[in-house]
Amino acid sequence: MAKVTPIHPIASLSGAIVKKDGSCFRTRNGKTHVYKVVNPFNGEPTENQNAMRKNFGDCVRQASVILNSPELRAEWQARFDSYLKDVNRHPQSYPKPSSTLRGFIISQLHKK
Repeated sequence: MAKVTPIHPIASLSGAIVKKDGSCFRTRNGKTHVYKVVNPFNGEPTENQNAMRKNFGDCVRQASVILNSPELRAEWQARFDSYLKDVNRHPQSYPKPSSTLRGFIISQLHKK
C-alpha cells in the first residue's frame, strides 16, 4: 500500500501573491510566515545598494558556472564537505552556517 504524506498548500509559497495587497510569504527555518509590507520604499537605490546588488549578481552567476562544471563542482564539493565537518565540530563558531552547496559557494565568493 502506498504511503501518502499530504503537504499544506501554503507550505510551498514564497514571495508576493498580489503586489497591491502588500502581503508576502517567506519560509524561514522550515516555517512559512506571512508578512504585511506597510510602508514600502519607493525611492531610487543608493550607490552602495547598487554595488551590493551587482556584487551579489556576479557571485550568483559565478556559482552557476561552478555548479555546471563537473571539475569545479567536485572541487567546491570537497570544500563544502570540509566546511560541514568543521561546522559540526564547532557549531558555536558558525551562527548561520550554509546548508547548501550553492549557498556556500555564493557566501565564499562574496567574502572575496
